[in-house]
Amino acid sequence: MEREFDVTYWLTLRNLARRDAPMAATAFGVSQSLAKAVAEATDNQIRQLVTEICTACTLRFDPQVVEGLLPSADLRKRRQGFFIKYQQCLSVGGNV
Repeated sequence: MEREFDVTYWLTLRNLARRDAPMAATAFGVSQSLAKAVAEATDNQIRQLVTEICTACTLRFDPQVVEGLLPSADLRKRRQGFFIKYQQCLSVGGNV
């Protein structure tokens, strides 16, 4: 079973690492050697990787930042803006 978040994470890492491995390593919190290895991976290799490991992510900021955005009168508009920015972040380096 393919996990969409995991595939998106690794493909986005790969796309960025192909352009700039040190930047990808910093942005994704991985070693440069891992970023370079992922940059060389094929789509099929990435999809196989996802079936064998589960990507674990942690926030690099206080969760209250997100909580502060949610309880507002204009919640729907704010959520839409948040997800647009999130999608743009995941789309770095081309279509994923």
